[in-house]
Amino acid sequence: LIAGAHFSKAKMDNGYGKRLVAIKKFGFNGALDLYGFGWRTIQLRAPLLSLYWYFKFFLAGLTVRQPDKKSDIYKNKKR
Repeated sequence: LIAGAHFSKAKMDNGYGKRLVAIKKFGFNGALDLYGFGWRTIQLRAPLLSLYWYFKFFLAGLTVRQPDKKSDIYKNKKR
């Protein structure tokens, strides 16, 4: 999954919220590779949510990679 951490924009009926649901469902059991920016920082617009996700990832041992370009991810993944 390629997704930036946009906590202040996340609602259950939009794409940001649906990505968070997918991460909860698949990410913490090892079935998801996550790429994107903002997951490892405390965001001023949503400090509590960003702390929550930071510690969830830390406790689950989930690594979020930050590629320079999306195309780097696509060319290294099998279809």
